[in-house]
Amino acid sequence: MEGRYRMTENNPIIRVKNLNKSFGDKLVLKGINFEVFKGELFVIVGYSGSGKSTLLRVLAGLEELDNGEIFFNGADVSKIPPQKRKIGMVFQDYAVWPHMSVRKNIEFVLQDDRTNASRRDEFILDLLTKVGLSEKIDSTPSQLSGGQLQRVALARALAVEPDILLMDEPLSNLDRQVKKALQLEILRITKEMGVTTLFVTHDQEEAQLLADRIAVMNSGEIEQIGNQRIFYENPANPVVASFMDEVIQYRGVIEGLNHEKYSIRIQDKIVEMSPINQTSLKKSDHCDICLRMTDLRLRDDGWIDGTVISEKFFSGKNHLIINLNNDLTVNLEVDDDVNKEFGTKVKLSTAENRAMIFSQEPKLENKTVTV
Repeated sequence: MEGRYRMTENNPIIRVKNLNKSFGDKLVLKGINFEVFKGELFVIVGYSGSGKSTLLRVLAGLEELDNGEIFFNGADVSKIPPQKRKIGMVFQDYAVWPHMSVRKNIEFVLQDDRTNASRRDEFILDLLTKVGLSEKIDSTPSQLSGGQLQRVALARALAVEPDILLMDEPLSNLDRQVKKALQLEILRITKEMGVTTLFVTHDQEEAQLLADRIAVMNSGEIEQIGNQRIFYENPANPVVASFMDEVIQYRGVIEGLNHEKYSIRIQDKIVEMSPINQTSLKKSDHCDICLRMTDLRLRDDGWIDGTVISEKFFSGKNHLIINLNNDLTVNLEVDDDVNKEFGTKVKLSTAENRAMIFSQEPKLENKTVTV
């Protein structure tokens, strides 16, 4: 299985065209289009209810699509059953058979394999070595931790030598330290074995750590596809900006443009702002403004008013908890020599008032779909 795949942009392993899926009268997947290439770790990320798990289940054949097409390795698999799609799947809840040992859990999916017993044992041991469980080969699930159970589930999914590995929030039930360790292990294992992987998560940090490319989903639609740098430098809209980073948002009106800086009326203030992203606005346009929390600083000439709620020390840094004038409370990292008592009035802004500035989209009522 090692080294079978290398990413080749001219040869997608997965191609999805105009996919739609409804539950009753609710359209939960709306015109989905994307491609995943050989050896790629492609992450679908979105809030709960965005449709990402439903999309994965449709790709696996566990849910029927309404219309559209799904191609695996160039073949249309839209109507064929899951067992004929040459996929492995890892779920959030492990789905490990509790009455079988680790060895038997993997042997079960190999029961139709004609390989002789000694070769099968060698294959299973090799696979468990790759996922770090060789010493637990004869243990039962009740003797394993959550992280170890997920390693069993991963080994079992890889045992069938799938063309495609589908992973549905596999780490969301694990504690923070185990989760971080397994993220790196999944990255290592999938890359060493060269398996094309589609990974679903609601955790943007996990997405950015694991992905070759990311698709951000919202209300049943894909908002943007790209790599981490694209999302950081040029998010498509406020939804993507706010999901991929911790931001605060304001709405404003363009009053003018001067040397690539916009004069924007925000509430009762006129603020000169430099756009981080690619944008093209004209006077009188309404706009959405997103400021990264990591870019905010205490500044005497800042345009954002706030009140200190608390001073904290954690993770080796000083922090101020500040209530802003829009009633949003933020956690701001500050220098060691900054001391502010409860109730102190402060002002904040970003360096050179840099921000992501988007043409304002109308608010859509009842857009969110629960999946």
